[in-house]
Amino acid sequence: MSPNKGKKPVKDWNGEDMNYEGMGEDLMGGFFMCLWALICDLDHCFKAYDMPRSTSNCPCGLCPCNSLGVPWFDFRPQAAWMNLVYTVQSWLAAGLKRSFVFDIVGVTILSFYPDWMHCKSLGIDKYLIGSVLYLLVHYVMPHDDPEDNLSLLWQQIEVLYEKFDTQNRYGAIRQTMFTTKGAPKMQGTAAEIKDFGPILVELWKRHMNPNLTMHNKILVVLEGSAHCDKILAQHPDDFALPEAAADDLISTAFIYLGAWYDLSMHFKRLRLPLFGLTGKAHLLMHSCLLSRFLLELMYKNDMWATVCL
Repeated sequence: MSPNKGKKPVKDWNGEDMNYEGMGEDLMGGFFMCLWALICDLDHCFKAYDMPRSTSNCPCGLCPCNSLGVPWFDFRPQAAWMNLVYTVQSWLAAGLKRSFVFDIVGVTILSFYPDWMHCKSLGIDKYLIGSVLYLLVHYVMPHDDPEDNLSLLWQQIEVLYEKFDTQNRYGAIRQTMFTTKGAPKMQGTAAEIKDFGPILVELWKRHMNPNLTMHNKILVVLEGSAHCDKILAQHPDDFALPEAAADDLISTAFIYLGAWYDLSMHFKRLRLPLFGLTGKAHLLMHSCLLSRFLLELMYKNDMWATVCL
């Protein structure tokens, strides 16, 4: 790095003299860049920025939540972690291990923005869709053979795709796409998974038993998840959500993630690996809380586009 800030370097990274045309001149003609936000998938945050691993007992870099006294899976507005979200001062005082990127002037933990796409669509939504599809074809639908149930389900999906004019569609769905040795987890791109949300709401409404509490709770989760995506899709060009939309997003997330936790506990007691939650759900909640200040990822023109960098 040049010791003359804003100038083209006169020495290389080893400190040796350089010799090239324009050496020492203004680098950007008086303009400069600043790091606005750290946005990336959570595995990169762990490996490159020394942030907590999202699958650990302490999965968050934005607050000191854990799996015991300050549970990350508490999705109530009055949750303990809500009052412990780091300020710059409390983050520095915590003495946490941190990457050299935070030595850049103005870059702190407040520069970190959990990646919506990787937390939600490619994170927890994969488990949500996988769990619902598995539950439908193995337990809820009428046929004894899951393949027969899936065949019927696919016919209904194709009709709903046309009805909703869905932009990003699965070409087919096979059991191997959501059935794994561990917890059911749906395959697919972020676009396919996001656009499948409203479809799954309708499928569940069609096959659920409205007299069962857990079936109604699953509907709350599905509708809440789809509604959060819809709110963001309605504001593709906004730098931050308007106050009413932000309030809607935050309250919806608290409700549906709280219901999801109840589901995870219910199926854990039944020894079924369905509706499991990871720390990505907690980081998604942080994204919602930050939405009144910054919108990180919008779904636009059939691709995920960063609008804040």
